[in-house]
Amino acid sequence: MTAHITRRLASTAITAMLALSVAACGGGSDASPSTKPASDASIDAPQDTSVASQDTSVAADPTTDPQGDREVTEFVGGPGIDIDAKTITVAALSPLTGPAEIIGVPATAGQRAYFQALNAAGGIDGWTIELLESDSQYNPQIHKQLYDEVSGDIALLSQSVGSPTTAAIVDDVVADGMTVLPASLALPLCRIPNMVLFGTPYRLDVMNGFQWLVDERDAAEGAPVAIVYQDDEYGQDGLAGFQAATDSLGFDNVGEFTFGRTDTDFTPLVQTLQSSGAEYVQLTATPSQTGPILAQAAQSGYNPTWLLSGPSWDEALLTRAGIPAEVFSDAYVVTSIAPWGEPGIAGMDEMIANSARFTPDQAPSIFYVVGYAQGRIVESIFATAIANGDLSRAGIAAAAAQQPGIAMDGFMPDLSLSSEDRIPSRESSVFAIDPDAPSSMRRVAALFSGPLAKEASCE
Repeated sequence: MTAHITRRLASTAITAMLALSVAACGGGSDASPSTKPASDASIDAPQDTSVASQDTSVAADPTTDPQGDREVTEFVGGPGIDIDAKTITVAALSPLTGPAEIIGVPATAGQRAYFQALNAAGGIDGWTIELLESDSQYNPQIHKQLYDEVSGDIALLSQSVGSPTTAAIVDDVVADGMTVLPASLALPLCRIPNMVLFGTPYRLDVMNGFQWLVDERDAAEGAPVAIVYQDDEYGQDGLAGFQAATDSLGFDNVGEFTFGRTDTDFTPLVQTLQSSGAEYVQLTATPSQTGPILAQAAQSGYNPTWLLSGPSWDEALLTRAGIPAEVFSDAYVVTSIAPWGEPGIAGMDEMIANSARFTPDQAPSIFYVVGYAQGRIVESIFATAIANGDLSRAGIAAAAAQQPGIAMDGFMPDLSLSSEDRIPSRESSVFAIDPDAPSSMRRVAALFSGPLAKEASCE
């Protein structure tokens, strides 16, 4: 059993947290989860370090509303709001240990760094954000227990990592009127009004990936294809995209193979997959499974073209798990998220500078980019709520719905939360695994949307 842990925002022990064992096995724990403040909202730092974003500042004391036609002299508060101290408390529920810690640790660190940089630059019109961090271990029951513990003390759930874990709290957040930023791109979440999605859903990435095989890799009609997917909400979303793509594009579906999120022995699965004769394989997994699955296939002399859902890949597979790069020579990551350090991304230099300042031991990770970008969305929502003078649960939800556009500086497609179409993006990029690239990912196809992704519906 792995004990629940929380980390204070001032902690710099990130390297140890990021250590990866590709055979890691997590699960439930009998330990009582704990949640503690992860930051000191008042950070003594130079004022020239800021978080680049659209101009969301409003006049301080009195505060004007977005239309500028009235003065806000009193704020409506709510859980997690200290009006006198001008402090907003939010929470991240993330797998900081267990089979998905390779995702949760950097994602949480990215959000932590964003809020620290924001606070150091004066916050949002003087309001600062305090982040609580809790370890969900990628366990839906623990995730729900942690949510129940913190929900009365936070204004917003700034990070809920994982599709199966986020699904476990849907009924609760709806009942509570809680605004949630899931670190999950499972398409069904777009049906939940409380959920603030970003990026392209997994099933649309899969659709776009197979379209890329046809358009750019000359994949033949009738070519044998298969999918290997995690048996939960995340994997089911990948499976839905795979089935739609194979039916529409004329591939021969020779197998749909699944595994549990805590599985570690993939030898029988790989043997069955190899026997299927699939030339192209969609993998919807976490990095802890991607490494051993692809390594086992290579050892068996089975070398199909692999399409990896975004959460399937992390740089640690090369840098810390020690898997030879040749294993990934014909593997491609399909995602709307830009990898750490990619040239030409407007906000990347600032993110890396803030990482060096606030999380100095952070290794490159695309999941850090995800957490950092989520911080920008949280800032925009609270800037609107502050301008409106309403920081109640209902006021925060209304502020989220008022976002006509959030510039994401290339981290992902720009975001609109006010559109009736709740699918945040339909575009995907394709990345080759390249050890010489800044974060071992080299873009081989710019953001695009295939016909299937364009037609996808939230319903």
